[in-house]
Amino acid sequence: MQKLLSLLLFSLLVMPGVVQSAEPMIAPLNEELWTLEHKAIFYALNYVDEDDKAPINIISTIAHDSALLRVFLPMATKLGSTTKIDARELELLALRTAWRAKSVYEWEHHYSSGLKAGLSQSEMALLRTEKPDAGFGIRDLLLIQTADELVAGTQLGADTMTRLMKEYTEAEVIEIIFIVNQYNGLSKFANSVGVQLEPGYVRQ
Repeated sequence: MQKLLSLLLFSLLVMPGVVQSAEPMIAPLNEELWTLEHKAIFYALNYVDEDDKAPINIISTIAHDSALLRVFLPMATKLGSTTKIDARELELLALRTAWRAKSVYEWEHHYSSGLKAGLSQSEMALLRTEKPDAGFGIRDLLLIQTADELVAGTQLGADTMTRLMKEYTEAEVIEIIFIVNQYNGLSKFANSVGVQLEPGYVRQ
């Protein structure tokens, strides 16, 4: 009961408007149920180590659909690590998207990555505000606006798209849009099925 109350309070404070379930609606696929296909996918993309440690909960949950897992993981790996934009901009997009999509799970998973990529704690605190104008430069604010528009609507506004095209290459703009949509989708998936944070995560 105490765990449930703590989780509800945290969700309401950090992600107003969403209540994180205390138990998953769809649990991660147990390792005993992994097929040879699961193992081949996980090992090929380094999602398990030599100790056969299971992937994070969101990936293990998607693993119930091995066909989806096979096509999703390579793209998720590309957009989550080997991007044309730099790591700081990637994490800024991921964190802002997670906050806008009200995902405790995705926010917590990208908090430490954001620090490693060069975002400060004060910048990440500003990413959880409606108008973080004072704490960021022009390019950062453009990325924040991009995440806000894509989470809230069906497409980018003409002005935002024009500004992106001036600041980034065509390939980078395509990547930016895909990054936001990936983390928007993962955030809403995690919220919907109740993906739980793994043990050891310190909620920020």
